[in-house]
Amino acid sequence: MQLCQKHRLHLLSDEVYALSVFDNSDPAAVQFTSVLSFDSIPYISPNYLHVVYGFSKDFAAGGLRLGCIYSRNTALMDTISAITQFSWSGPLNQLFAAEMLEDTEWLDGFFTKSQSVLKERNEKCRAVLEEYGIEYAHGANAGFFLWVCCFSTIPLLILLFLSLNRILTRYRSTSVPTSTFPPIQMEKKQKTH
Repeated sequence: MQLCQKHRLHLLSDEVYALSVFDNSDPAAVQFTSVLSFDSIPYISPNYLHVVYGFSKDFAAGGLRLGCIYSRNTALMDTISAITQFSWSGPLNQLFAAEMLEDTEWLDGFFTKSQSVLKERNEKCRAVLEEYGIEYAHGANAGFFLWVCCFSTIPLLILLFLSLNRILTRYRSTSVPTSTFPPIQMEKKQKTH
């Protein structure tokens, strides 16, 4: 923030995964803190700080195309308003979003389940990577992301990509029976005791 202030740069905080943060006991995990949750004025002028949020990531609703920008920079907001007046989200999207946001009981249940599933899937993926000795960056704790070092697995990844592409084209879906994946032979990492 101070660097942006010093050089008069705008800081755009993309918080589209703000509600998809899950607990991760990994010491490398960094706790998410929204820039709106503390007084940022000692670090950066409100005219240089902007926050964007959208429904597509946290709500697993890629087609919803509904989001917002929060900024105290009136010149920026005037410019954005002038540009976006021709691309407003449709009334059905707005109604759908309003209904979701007003149902706090549903929201609590949805985000509890979402964070639990994200954590479970993250742990499973990390276990497989470790089992096969594939390096990855530790600390992922939001959304479904893992930074994987693929140098030693490039041939396997090419095969997997081609197989996945063929399967997704065949089923025209992202939900594919696991029995359709070809068996992949890869040596497990030898455990040293």
